[in-house]
Amino acid sequence: GSIRNIINAMHKFEVTISLTIVFHTMIRIKGTVTENKRHYFYCSI
Repeated sequence: GSIRNIINAMHKFEVTISLTIVFHTMIRIKGTVTENKRHYFYCSI
């Protein structure tokens, strides 16, 4: 039973890390896209 608890805890920990990485990656991509749009906008003027 204790081993299963440890495995469950590790699994939750991994899921949390995965979600955090995905969240930060999405923010970074969104920021990059925003910068690119701004760059193209200024270049097109």
